[in-house]
Amino acid sequence: MRTKLHEHYGVIPCQIAEAASYSMAMVVRYALGLSAAGGEVCGLISDSLSGWVALATLLHLATCGARPTAVLIGDGGSDDLERQLQPLIAMGLPVSRIDGPADFEALTDVIATSHNVICGLYQPGIALTEDTKRLVEIMNELSTPIHAIELPLGIDADSGAVLAGPLFA
Repeated sequence: MRTKLHEHYGVIPCQIAEAASYSMAMVVRYALGLSAAGGEVCGLISDSLSGWVALATLLHLATCGARPTAVLIGDGGSDDLERQLQPLIAMGLPVSRIDGPADFEALTDVIATSHNVICGLYQPGIALTEDTKRLVEIMNELSTPIHAIELPLGIDADSGAVLAGPLFA
């Protein structure tokens, strides 16, 4: 579907991210009691369309008074990711990077103090790594509501089958 949007209609990934992020921001605002003001929201970000949507969602929430934190997970540094990060950095919002299991405890602390988490880690066609499976286990043990962009981790997009212990989002 993404390929068709781009090749047939000329819609670029940043446009898709912006449109989807507005809707996700409305979902999170509803979860926060219809006001983002003062809401602590953590975005888990990969260098993927899901991650870019999560970043744009954090921006929408910040302009509505939320206090978002972006946590980049794994490698990445594409031009699209940098474009999505730029406004958050310019606004002085916290952006950090988690490189692996050694940093998961710090991530747990960030999530535990958040009212909601936006999971922008889904990447179609990419199998979950052992690190990502461990991260899902950790997130599933927390009481913080998690909103998944596209699909929860551990679910096959084509069949809906569970591939690994799925994220409860």
